[in-house]
Amino acid sequence: MCAILFPAAMLVPTGCSKEEVIDISRDLAVVVRVPADVDLGQRTPGDPGSASSQQIPRYLYFFTAYTPTEPSSAQPRRVSAFSLSNLSSDSWTPVENATGTVVNYLRTVILPMPATDEVMLYVIASHDPIPDLQAEVESVQGGAVIDEAYIGNLMLSARQSGGGTVSIADVYAGKGTLLTDKDKIDTNATIVCYHVAAKFDVMYNLSDDFRKGGVYENWRVASFTLKNLLTGGYYFKPAGNVPGDGEATTYTFEANEGNNFYGRFDTYIFQPAPTGGNALSFTWEIVLTDDEGKTTQKLENTSVVENFETEYATYFRLNVTVNGIGQ
Repeated sequence: MCAILFPAAMLVPTGCSKEEVIDISRDLAVVVRVPADVDLGQRTPGDPGSASSQQIPRYLYFFTAYTPTEPSSAQPRRVSAFSLSNLSSDSWTPVENATGTVVNYLRTVILPMPATDEVMLYVIASHDPIPDLQAEVESVQGGAVIDEAYIGNLMLSARQSGGGTVSIADVYAGKGTLLTDKDKIDTNATIVCYHVAAKFDVMYNLSDDFRKGGVYENWRVASFTLKNLLTGGYYFKPAGNVPGDGEATTYTFEANEGNNFYGRFDTYIFQPAPTGGNALSFTWEIVLTDDEGKTTQKLENTSVVENFETEYATYFRLNVTVNGIGQ
């Protein structure tokens, strides 16, 4: 068995911490940029695949960290929070490249700014509402005092604490330092958001020994499972994702008559933190079955990849060729 793995209209949000007073007359136009579906040769980092079906964000969450003009020794940096919901898809502007392919979507938002010269703005965009994240926003708006490190440690989980689910394929995050004095800037600041989860693209096929007349002609692929997957990941530091105690999940692709000899599927996963030697490892399992469906054979392997991105979620492609059924 051979396997190759490649790292492959303006609205004003409301709300602020009770620990501060924001001068609403001091605002700033911020452009939020998220990637679009593009083909493999024209992708933005972490966002390949012409067969994917990503959806435009309908929810935006903002955290602003800044040093007030008169900081206190107890809390030198402060944090305010905002959110926008139920945004329409046509409120985003598609951006095409020279070939006419849409590579990004842009949306301009007017944000109130504190009376300070510079802020660090954290942005999370999602097609689905993220109740756990909205609770964090409302907590800050209600007077909870958090520091900037807390924002950096915010995590996304597909299953929310209230029992709902979020499509992690359609969640993006980005951050950037912004000047708040409009007299000192010429253009609107842009925050580039990348996928929080990594795309994992799998292509598998059986060797000629599985064709008619071959020694394994009666065997076909029944399923392909990605194992030991993380159940959550950081919004702003994908390289730090590690499993919790006893936390792991799997993703199983069930084959049918149309793709039990060769096939392809993709899913989004939380990119794990690098192991020793700055490498990532992924464990997977193929289940083969005979033509009567009475006998199965499991083939398990671990693929390792190097030279991957750590600032944003990577695109991985796994190519697997099965040469036999093992013993």
